[in-house]
Amino acid sequence: MRLKKLLERVFILAQTTLVELIGGKKDVVAEYLANRPALQVITRQKRIKAEVIFKDGERRIFPCRAETREKAVAEVLHFVDCMERQTGQSVIWSLLGEKEYYIGSSRPVKKKQSIGSKLFDYFFGLED
Repeated sequence: MRLKKLLERVFILAQTTLVELIGGKKDVVAEYLANRPALQVITRQKRIKAEVIFKDGERRIFPCRAETREKAVAEVLHFVDCMERQTGQSVIWSLLGEKEYYIGSSRPVKKKQSIGSKLFDYFFGLED
């Protein structure tokens, strides 16, 4: 147990940059990722990742710990909400591999399809 805590402290210190040591601006994203609780279960499934774009144009990839899309969206919304409160700026985000981008921490609207359009897409829909 003591070794685990020591390794966590070493890992956090290793993430400290020279600018932070001198007393400059802290990296909010790295600080959030360092303070997240450890993953309890090791899985072999591919994780869902989100691209987060800040107002100054900086892009960050946020690896979600969730395995389903719904849980990953909830995790990304929590992260985006924290970043908006910390920086005071709006944040644009998208899950990697998707074409839709969302602004802020509001939940994305699910598209409702009728039975007819589902059947049409099933039989005549174009494959990617």
